[in-house]
Amino acid sequence: MHIKLTFRLAIAAIFAVVAGAAHAQQPDAMLFDSAHKTAIAKAAEECRKLWADPAFDPLRDKVPLGSQKPTMQMLTSSARLDPKDKPMADLAMKVVEQCRAAYVPAYAMLQEATRTLIEGLYREEDAWLAQLYAGKIAFGEFNVAENRLAGEIFRAFSGVQQADVTNPADVPVPLPRDIRIALVIGNGKYANLPKLANPTNDAQAMADVLGKMGYTTRLLLNASEQDLRREVRKFAGESGKADVALVFYAGHGAQLNGENYLLPADVDTPQTEADIQLSGLKVDDLINSIRSDTKIVFLDACRDNPALFKNLAKGRGGRAVGLAPATSANLDAGKPGGGIFIAYATDSGSIAADGAGKHSPFTQALLRYLQQPMSIDDMFSLVTKEVRLVTNNAQRPYKYASLEAILCLTGPCSASQSAALSQVEPTQQAKHSEAEELQIALRSNSSEALQTYLEKYPETSKRSELVGAISRMRRADFSEWTLYGANERGFPQFMKISSIRPIGDKASVETRYLIDPVVPGNKFPEGSYREDLMVTHCTKPITAMAESTVTDAKGKPLYAYRWADPQYLDLSIGGSFTPGSIAALTQKIACHERLRTPLVSKQELAAMNFPSLSSTMSGDGDIFYALAQNEASVAGTREVNLIIKLHKDAEVSLSKHPVSAVPLYRTQVSRISLNCTKGTMGLTKTEYYDTNQNLVYFDMNGTERDESPNNSPIGLLRRIVCNASEAGK
Repeated sequence: MHIKLTFRLAIAAIFAVVAGAAHAQQPDAMLFDSAHKTAIAKAAEECRKLWADPAFDPLRDKVPLGSQKPTMQMLTSSARLDPKDKPMADLAMKVVEQCRAAYVPAYAMLQEATRTLIEGLYREEDAWLAQLYAGKIAFGEFNVAENRLAGEIFRAFSGVQQADVTNPADVPVPLPRDIRIALVIGNGKYANLPKLANPTNDAQAMADVLGKMGYTTRLLLNASEQDLRREVRKFAGESGKADVALVFYAGHGAQLNGENYLLPADVDTPQTEADIQLSGLKVDDLINSIRSDTKIVFLDACRDNPALFKNLAKGRGGRAVGLAPATSANLDAGKPGGGIFIAYATDSGSIAADGAGKHSPFTQALLRYLQQPMSIDDMFSLVTKEVRLVTNNAQRPYKYASLEAILCLTGPCSASQSAALSQVEPTQQAKHSEAEELQIALRSNSSEALQTYLEKYPETSKRSELVGAISRMRRADFSEWTLYGANERGFPQFMKISSIRPIGDKASVETRYLIDPVVPGNKFPEGSYREDLMVTHCTKPITAMAESTVTDAKGKPLYAYRWADPQYLDLSIGGSFTPGSIAALTQKIACHERLRTPLVSKQELAAMNFPSLSSTMSGDGDIFYALAQNEASVAGTREVNLIIKLHKDAEVSLSKHPVSAVPLYRTQVSRISLNCTKGTMGLTKTEYYDTNQNLVYFDMNGTERDESPNNSPIGLLRRIVCNASEAGK
C-alpha cells in the first residue's frame, strides 16, 4: 500500500543521515565508512528516481515522502485512507519492494544488534500501517508515529556510538538473564462499589504490550478477594527466578493511616476501617512478597469514589482521596544490583481520572511510551508530561524509586543522552522542552493536551495551526446526527459535525434530511431519509453533492451514487442558493471555525467541572460558566460559555424551525459576549445536549440584549468576569 512505501523511504533516508554513527563499532571504521556511504548513496539515488514518479503526487500533502519533513497539517490531519486509493497503493507496493531491495547491501553492513533493533521498529511500524490501511486511524496519527519511529532509529544509531563503555556507571542495565514476569490486574466491575469503565481495558492492553516486550504475563480481571490473593501468592513464588517482576494494577484503591490498599471486585461497602484492612490487599505486602532482583509496580488506582468513604467520616485514618507515598522503611529494597520502582497515577493525596476514552490518562501514556528504548526514568518523565497536558495539570504522576543502576524495560538505551541534555545552555534546553511538549501533545491526540500546551506557551508560532487542530479533534467526537434547521415545509435537516472538512476555499459536510413525499418526481416511500456528502463554496453561494444515499424508515439502502471525491468535485454540477435558505445555513456553519466547532467537549460536559454561577430563575436547573478558550476578544468584552443543566429533560424550543419531532435536551451551552463597558450582552450560538452528551440541536441565530439587571444570573456573571467594583452589591 502507498502509505507503507512512504515510511520505508523515510527509513531509507535516515540510513543516509545516521549510518555514520555505527561505523565506530566496525573492525575497520574507515573501510566501513567508505563502503557504506557508497552503498547508501547508490540506493538513495535509485529510490529518488522511483519516487519522482508524478503518479505519487496526490500523496505528498498527506504523508512525508523521502527526506521530506512532516508539516503541522500532516501531523494533525484527521483524514483517513480513501478506498479509492487502493490501486495506487498496489502500484506503490511494487515500488517499495524495489526501493528496499536497493538498500539491502547497505543494511547488511550494519551490526546484528542494530539490524535487530531496526527490525523491531519495523514491526511496530507494520502495526500502525495495518491500522491506517484498515481506516482505524487517521493520517495525522500515523504521521506522528512515523516521526517518532524515525527519531528512535536515529537514537538507536546514536546510542551505539555515544555509550561510554569506559565508565560502568553510565552503562544501562540490559536485564542480562532476561527473565521477566508480570502480573496485570484490572478491577472495574465492582459488586458493591461504583463500577469503573476503563480498568478492564487498561489491563488487557497493558498485558498485550508487556507480552510483546517479552514478559511472561498473567492477566487477572475483576478478581475476587480469594482470586486476588491466590494469584499474588503464585506470582510471588515465581518471582524468585526472575530478574524483573512487574505489577500493574488498575481499579479502586484506598489509603488508611498512611497505608495503601488495592480493593478486590467483591469487596463489601466498608462500614469501618477494618473492613478495608481485612478485605483489601496491602500494597507494601504485595511489594515485599516479590523476590526478584528488581521490582516494578504501576498503580493506576485511587479513581474518584466518594461513596467509598461516606461511612468512614469519623475514622481517624480514612481519607477520601489519594494514595500515600511509599516509604523506604516499609519496603524490602530487593537484591544488590536491582531495586524498586513504584509509579502512581497521580501524586499522594490526589485523585486519578478514570478517563473519558478507552483508557485512563495514566495508562494511555504508559502504553504509548513503555516500549521505547530508554531508561525507565526517562520513560516516566514522558508519561508525566503527557498526563499533565491531557488533564490540564489536574493530575501529576508520582514515583518512588530506589534503583542501583539505570534500568531499561526493553531494548537498548543510552545513559549519555540525559546527561548531554543537562549540559545544554538553559535557553536551548527551554526550547527543547517546548518542542518536546509539543510532540507529546500531538502524540496524545488530545485536544485537552494541545489546549494545555497553548496555555503554557501562548506566544508559540504554531498557535493558529494548533487552534485549528484542537477544533478538528473536538469535532471528531461529534459523530451523531445533529438537528440544525428545517426546510420551508418544516422537514428537519441534520448535520454530522465530525464530517466537516475544510478544503481550501470550500468545505465538505455530511447532511441528512427527511424526504418530502410531495416533492415532484419523488420515487421513494414516505419516511425515507437522504444522506448527502455536500461540498459548499465558502465565499460564493454555490453547492454540489459529492455523494448521495437514500434509506427507508428502517435504514434499508434504496439508492446510492458517488459523483467525485469532495476535493476534486466540480461545483458547477450543483446549483446556487439564496440567503436564508438551508443551504446558506449549511455554508455558514461548515465554513466558519467558530461555528462548526462545539463550544465544549463531551468530556467536559460529562465531568461538569465548571465554576458554579447560580440556580436558574425558575429553579429548574443550575447555571455554570467558563471563559472561552482561544478567542480573541474585542477590547472591553469577555467571551464566556454559559452552561445551564436542567434537573429533568425539556423540549428544545424550535419556533424558527418547527419540526414534527422535537428533540429533548438536558444541558444548554451558549456563547455570550459581555461588553463590560456598555453592559450589553451578545448571544452568538446555542447548543443543546441530551443526557448522553449527544448534541441534539444547535442554533446559530445571534442576538444582542441591553444591560441585564444586577440581580439576574447574567448580571452576576458580568460582575464576575468583568471584575466590576460593585461585586459586593
